[in-house]
Amino acid sequence: MQLVREALAQLRVTAKNTRCLDYVLDSAHWNCKGNFFCYLHDHNENTIVDPAVIYFDFSNPFYKEPV
Repeated sequence: MQLVREALAQLRVTAKNTRCLDYVLDSAHWNCKGNFFCYLHDHNENTIVDPAVIYFDFSNPFYKEPV
């Protein structure tokens, strides 16, 4: 994971737009869509009452606390 983080950080140095890389590297959690959750519970995200329930926070493996 450290090698991938370093590669992404190096890419961010030369990127014209760093918004995506900033999110990937600097967010403590990623907001992820639970497609597997939908599958396991036989939900269709277009027909459930509150589609927000299929999203969850995932701990970012690239995040480093600021020193």
